[in-house]
Amino acid sequence: MTMYSYRDEESGAYIEQVFAMGEAPETVEFDGITMKRDRQSEWAGRRPDTRADYSSIAIGCNPVQALEYTKNAHRHGCNGTHFDPDTGRAMWGSGSAGRAERKKYCRTFGYTDQDAGYSDPVPN
Repeated sequence: MTMYSYRDEESGAYIEQVFAMGEAPETVEFDGITMKRDRQSEWAGRRPDTRADYSSIAIGCNPVQALEYTKNAHRHGCNGTHFDPDTGRAMWGSGSAGRAERKKYCRTFGYTDQDAGYSDPVPN
């Protein structure tokens, strides 16, 4: 069984459905909405985001919650953090500024970095 992606072009709503390989329909009905298959979403790294060099899938959220998570990060002073509305991936800028923002977000929300370097958030 394989995961396939579907999107409503009008609202941007996104779902994933499981079908046998090669048997995924081009459209599916979900809550009365006809959604079209989104092949681009099915590819790993589907949308390169040049705004961020630092990103995390683990800290990410469901794509429909991206705006809510971004606003929450900003309310807590993590203004350099945003969540990609297509993938839900947590994203920060590049270079030392991006690393500092990632570090600030991790400390603020209690996350740690398994690949931590000097002064990065680590488990206690």
